[in-house]
Amino acid sequence: MNSGSQQTIRLTPGYAGFAYPEYWSVFIDWNKDGVLDPFAEEAAYGYGIGTITRTIHVPHHVTAGDVLMRVVMDYNGWPATCALGFSGEAEDYTISIGESLNLQIDGINTAVANTTHTEIVV
Repeated sequence: MNSGSQQTIRLTPGYAGFAYPEYWSVFIDWNKDGVLDPFAEEAAYGYGIGTITRTIHVPHHVTAGDVLMRVVMDYNGWPATCALGFSGEAEDYTISIGESLNLQIDGINTAVANTTHTEIVV
């Protein structure tokens, strides 16, 4: 992912049997302080049965390097960044942020939005 880009993410619950509706939240530690702020760093959320698709917008101010992404799924309600006793699952991932790509068009510096796709099965 690049600073200033968009990333499509597909979240799929991995059930062995009957599928239940689930609440999803995706948190990304954009400022790399080791704390997932539920208000400033919730990158995507949704509710549904089966796969849901969302777009993550990477802020322009994010510096290059590795950041923590936490995907949380909960049956009983909107999941927090870190909770005990919830009915779901949380998984952590490391994602790499690259430099934003810029083009010079008629003297105007324009960021290029790269769009890629990721699927996560929980």
